Amino acid sequence: RDPPLITYPNIIEIMHLIHVLAPKRNFEIAFRMFDLDGNGVVDADEFDKVTEIIMKGTTVAKQHKQKKRQSNISRYFFGES
Repeated sequence: RDPPLITYPNIIEIMHLIHVLAPKRNFEIAFRMFDLDGNGVVDADEFDKVTEIIMKGTTVAKQHKQKKRQSNISRYFFGES
């Protein structure tokens, strides 16, 4: 069974759900940041790598690392790890 993937339309839907209003171009740029291999989908590994880089050194990231916790959005898209 293939792992669940996040597609570009999924990202757009999530951003609307959390009421973030920004130009479509900003969403495209953000999606490309997460799509490390450029194949048009974001898998759990890509999501985790980029999230780790973005949050590196923050208090929130340190708490997640110490407790081996997944982010809520990661659990929503990819399930429990």
